[in-house]
Amino acid sequence: MKTKNLTNLERSKISQILMLKSKNGKIKRGVMLEVADQFSVCRKSITRIWNQTKKQLDAGQTVNVNSKLKGKKCHTRQVFDVEKFNKIPLSERTTQHSTAEAYGTSQSAISRWVTDKTILSHTNAIKPQLNDKNKLERLLFSLGQLHYDEVCKQVKFNDQSIVIHMDEKWFYLTQPSRRFYLSKGEKKPYRSVQSKKFIGKVMFMCAVARPRYGSNGEVLFDGKIGIWPFIVEVPAKRNSRNRVAEEHVLQLRRPSSEYKQILNISRSAYFEDQSNLTAIHLAYNFKIQKLNEFKIPST
Repeated sequence: MKTKNLTNLERSKISQILMLKSKNGKIKRGVMLEVADQFSVCRKSITRIWNQTKKQLDAGQTVNVNSKLKGKKCHTRQVFDVEKFNKIPLSERTTQHSTAEAYGTSQSAISRWVTDKTILSHTNAIKPQLNDKNKLERLLFSLGQLHYDEVCKQVKFNDQSIVIHMDEKWFYLTQPSRRFYLSKGEKKPYRSVQSKKFIGKVMFMCAVARPRYGSNGEVLFDGKIGIWPFIVEVPAKRNSRNRVAEEHVLQLRRPSSEYKQILNISRSAYFEDQSNLTAIHLAYNFKIQKLNEFKIPST
């Protein structure tokens, strides 16, 4: 059972009671236990107060039995100084550790300020540096997306439902480090490449358009036309330590004028007949696959 902490007033009362009931510096048997029951503390606490009182009386000092326990210190939290923080260079404000060191405080204080939104965590991306020619081209492109509506008598943006967006993207065949979740006893996967610095890449071309919805909100066309890899399967020309001659291998093929011609044909078909979206989707896939036998490599 935990003993309560006596206040200074209670300790002073206990000291006075013991002095009144003492005779020649001695306490009668049972007095200690009686006082302990009166103040709901253990006998050792009363004995400790009496020994302290007797020692001071023998030394001729003023009796002072106040508690020596110090209360909990209430640490005032540091106030955030905006001007001091803004004077720190951005190069020294990239991590919480470097920010705390430059500001002259602890990392926990910086973390607390980030949590309560006093300091904002910002991820900055590099923007393209545009010259006057680039700005003019972008302006002309934006103006080309406008038309004058004769009915409403106002300028409007063109309908983006007749636009196909196409782009090429490089993808690595695998990553140097990947995380897998395995069951107990399952064999760990083994992945190997000739060099981790030169992992194979493949280019994909993706084509998307604006989705189409019916009168009841059902999806008629999700806007995903397709994605195709620029690779072709060809027979090996000579023997090597990795394969024998005439064995089929995957080879990267870069976009050529033939691909652009196919894309233009498919785009024209899309513009001419916007109602039969499924037929356009199938025709687009057929034209691309007819040009080359594509196969996605396993990673």
